[in-house]
Amino acid sequence: FVATKKEQVLKMVEIADIKKGDRVIDLGSGDGRLVIAAAKLGAKSTGVEKNPFLVLISKIRLKLAKVKAKIILGDIFNQDLQTADVIFLYLNPATLKKLLPKLKKQTKSGTRIISNRYQIPGWKTSKNFDKIFLYRI
Repeated sequence: FVATKKEQVLKMVEIADIKKGDRVIDLGSGDGRLVIAAAKLGAKSTGVEKNPFLVLISKIRLKLAKVKAKIILGDIFNQDLQTADVIFLYLNPATLKKLLPKLKKQTKSGTRIISNRYQIPGWKTSKNFDKIFLYRI
């Protein structure tokens, strides 16, 4: 687990252009920083994390932040992405490559994908903000 710095969280949320009611999924949500930030903007925010300890930390942070969001203990490869308006990623290149078929198959037109630090292999970015990459489906 590598925590996303506060400045990066703010930039990622800004780049995502989250609107109230957007469905946001953070794949590999860690301690829930992006989930909380999106929920504060009125998004229906969900984090998916495989580490039970980080899920517990996330749930505590959600309560402390007094936001309504969901943290799921699970595998990002089993998460349904079809309803997502925004997908956050902070995954290594090997995991991004493995996730690529799922992203191609399950994202709808208009979905915004924001990847921190690593580009999605073979995809062209819509924008690049100092190693934060925006993709529009």
